[in-house]
Amino acid sequence: MGHMQYLKSIIDTCITAITKTTGITCYSDKQDQAQPYRYVEIAKVTCEPTKTFDIAVVTIHIHTIFPQITTAQYDDNIYEWLDNSEQAMNNVSFPNLTCINANHLGLISNNTEDTQARHAIQAYAYTICETT
Repeated sequence: MGHMQYLKSIIDTCITAITKTTGITCYSDKQDQAQPYRYVEIAKVTCEPTKTFDIAVVTIHIHTIFPQITTAQYDDNIYEWLDNSEQAMNNVSFPNLTCINANHLGLISNNTEDTQARHAIQAYAYTICETT
């Protein structure tokens, strides 16, 4: 599997896990919405080829966005959403990839933007091994 294919597979797997666990659609990019949402992105990939294996450390970010005006359907409790994302990511496994290490890097950012939207980022690093 080529690098771009497994990156897409990782994103798709994370999006599916979060959507299935939380019951709220997760996206692959930033949305223009008036309600809270999450999106997942690849933040960094570090490749370490060896004689036997190609190893890549893939860092993903899960963004949780709470717009300034939230609907009555959602409480303005970004921490509950962060906890739900963390629960969804606890048992993620990637089809057709060998993940030799999974590391939850924690909450790396939690800011209020100029628009008054809350924006939190959780990070995970996965070490993926492919036989050459």
